Amino acid sequence: MTYDVYVDFLESICNQLDLEVPTFNEPIVLAADSSSIRRQKEQAAMEAAKYAMCRLLSDRHILIVLDDVWSRSAIPWLNLSNRLDSHLRVLLSTRLLGGFRKAKIIDVGTLSLQEARTLLIHESGCQHAALSIEEESLAVDIAKRCSLPIAICIAGRRLSSSNNRYESFRELANEMTDAFALQIDSQGTMFDLTDRCFSGVSGESLKASFVAFAVTFATNEGKRAFVPAAAATKLLDALLLPKDMTDLACVNGTVLILQQLHDMGLLERQGDMFKVRHELGKEYAKQIMSDQRERAILFTKRFSRTFEKKQATKSTKCVEALVSALHLLFARECTSEISIESHWQAVADDGYIFERLPWHLLSSTHQKSHLLARSILCSPSFLKRRVGAMGMLPCIKAHINDMEMLGGKSHTKKEQARFQRTADTSFEVILDYISTEGITPQDTGRAYMMLALYFQQHFRFSHAMEMYSRAHASFQREGLVEEVEWVKKRAEKIAFKPLCLVPKSTSLEDIIRFDRVPMLLAQQEHAASEEEHTDTDTNSHASADAGIKLTLSSHPGMALCRSEKRQHFPGLGFHNLVIGPAESAVSVRYDGGRFMGCHGGRSCLTSGASRGGEGDMLHLAIYRYNNKTFSRTIDKIYEKTTTSDLIVNEDGSMSPRSRRDLVFAARLPHFFLVKRDSPCRLIFKHGNDLQTNQVPSISQDCTVSRDKIFSGELLSHSGSAICHDVEVKATSKVSGDQMRFGDVSDSIQFVYDGKMLAAVIDGKCKYFLTKALGVGDATTNLYLVRDESKAIFKNPFEFGLHWIINDDGSLSPAEYPTHAIGIYCVSSTELMLTDEQQVLAKSAAKRRVGKRRGPSIKHNLRFLRLISG
Repeated sequence: MTYDVYVDFLESICNQLDLEVPTFNEPIVLAADSSSIRRQKEQAAMEAAKYAMCRLLSDRHILIVLDDVWSRSAIPWLNLSNRLDSHLRVLLSTRLLGGFRKAKIIDVGTLSLQEARTLLIHESGCQHAALSIEEESLAVDIAKRCSLPIAICIAGRRLSSSNNRYESFRELANEMTDAFALQIDSQGTMFDLTDRCFSGVSGESLKASFVAFAVTFATNEGKRAFVPAAAATKLLDALLLPKDMTDLACVNGTVLILQQLHDMGLLERQGDMFKVRHELGKEYAKQIMSDQRERAILFTKRFSRTFEKKQATKSTKCVEALVSALHLLFARECTSEISIESHWQAVADDGYIFERLPWHLLSSTHQKSHLLARSILCSPSFLKRRVGAMGMLPCIKAHINDMEMLGGKSHTKKEQARFQRTADTSFEVILDYISTEGITPQDTGRAYMMLALYFQQHFRFSHAMEMYSRAHASFQREGLVEEVEWVKKRAEKIAFKPLCLVPKSTSLEDIIRFDRVPMLLAQQEHAASEEEHTDTDTNSHASADAGIKLTLSSHPGMALCRSEKRQHFPGLGFHNLVIGPAESAVSVRYDGGRFMGCHGGRSCLTSGASRGGEGDMLHLAIYRYNNKTFSRTIDKIYEKTTTSDLIVNEDGSMSPRSRRDLVFAARLPHFFLVKRDSPCRLIFKHGNDLQTNQVPSISQDCTVSRDKIFSGELLSHSGSAICHDVEVKATSKVSGDQMRFGDVSDSIQFVYDGKMLAAVIDGKCKYFLTKALGVGDATTNLYLVRDESKAIFKNPFEFGLHWIINDDGSLSPAEYPTHAIGIYCVSSTELMLTDEQQVLAKSAAKRRVGKRRGPSIKHNLRFLRLISG
């Protein structure tokens, strides 16, 4: 049982009892988590949900009835009684034997012969007819052969379709006597009986229709689901041949086929909704699909109507290919008349297509179906219809599931980039609908929380924190105190803080200290006494050893975790290390003077490119390379400099070996890259002044007139400004300061030449504003850089020195004009923006200014040589 299925079950109980649904905290699953870690977190979240439900129901007199339980593993989750004196009772019916501790078991046995006979006659439609002695005898004989109620139902439905009652009883009894003599289990009996229902001219068409229905229409977890007749008939229309329609006498509509399958006892019907009647029906469909000969007979010629002959043959070669083809067939039928955006407005809502169409497209392995899914998930028209059909919160939940599924199918770098664009576009559309659809403030806040959790799990910090800020504002406006506190706690709990170097003397509570200090110290001492391993030995040894998990004593229940991988250039990437759940802990071993990662490949802990200086962040660097030039340069950085020479101190903290006065601490970066229309962007009070009073050009140490210089005071955050932070020294030639959000009295003075922003000290341009290499969504550290060699000024654009001051006063990198510099604080963000500024920013954000550019290979090599001296 999955977390989503379990929560749906708990919510249905609350709705039936007219109780308020308690808050269920979803599992915090990280993008880098393995499948086993994800399952552990899901189990923990289910335990918490069960505990919350037990508390809610503890003093109530309630009987919960669960019919036909098929999974033994689900039973403990269904018992919501947590006390011996609880008045809650659970009654369940199941065919499973044993494994029920402290439960009163009542063996109801199989149907008695009289009960089986009565059910058979009722299903055959003969309950009001007087049966002859021969017919009574035959009915008893048939009932003896069918031990399962569903088998009796199928047999009775078959008898009801015949005009000659006596002949039909006699024929079925003879068949069962001959064919079932060697059957030893009731399931086999039911399967064989079902097979015999598909006899006659129309039998093959009916069997193909049932198998296609059972395979195509299911939940994400593969369970049976009710499907509107309008959706099911689309599949049958696309599958069946004209001859099939004639044989089935369904020229006027395939809905009659669904009714025939219902009359046979294979489908259950509620109004205009159909689903497979029993789990055994799905098992029967799986058995048919596992037979290659059956697959070929039922589907090859029918697929030829839609697919090319070669593709139709391939689609029946294996079960996975058949499942994929059926999903693609249904999706094509649904989208056959939708060729342009406006057509979504004319599509009838059948209660299914807007909810499940992307899932069907993604369930197919055909590449074009994935491209179509991306197109649909980005379509404002489709998403608007989806919101209207499902409601805002269910729509967001379904959309997140679709995006997770699409992300899981994006393996190559090109596919991942395409997926990222799809996600950005589609979530922008959904955010527009949240702000314009007029849903309640409480639902608005919950919608933002759902999006925040998705972004947080994928380490998209800026998006996540913005969603938390919006949720906080929605709840606060309505005075929802509990929800406001819930947002704060949730944001604090999973606000994965990155790690950076701070002075050891700092009285900072966020200094990290490891749990397993003796083991780490022992490895350091052992490595120091041994000869240095070769590169090959180190690599294989680090990969094979499970290592030591970096859990934290300073942050109970937390550990160092990997964020999503970022790549500087081919051959070298890194994970920012952050504080996260202990289940996602990074494992390392100390080898060759470095902490080597134990997650496969070649990786090591490193403090970045500033040679162990204050403010450096902690990374897990991953390097695999074939090019000799890159090989020599990367080795020089990570094996011959001090960036990876880290040690664990006796108090459990971690420091660079050459700077014992510094330790790593958890600290949110000062700045993020945000969308240009984000309410959390920084707006400079003198942005327009800098734009209007540009100087022709600026260079290092040039003199600037006083009337061209303006402070970094912020309009968006009253009394605050951009200020100097810790000093950073990359090489003997390159140095500078990090920047921080601070008091207006400490503001930096700036001058602007239309491209570069320079910090002015004593009337001279001493430093130039730049950002960290590899701008991404997670963090963007701002630096004031000075280069005595002036190498970085030869190509200032590629080194991040070009900036755009927008009309509203915000600041954007030249290569990312749709983004701006921002800062986040969930509970205290001041929105000092006028409506005019908001409209201006929103329109500017939707304009693509130039093509997004990334660093060139030549630039990568130049940067490597620069920072390695």
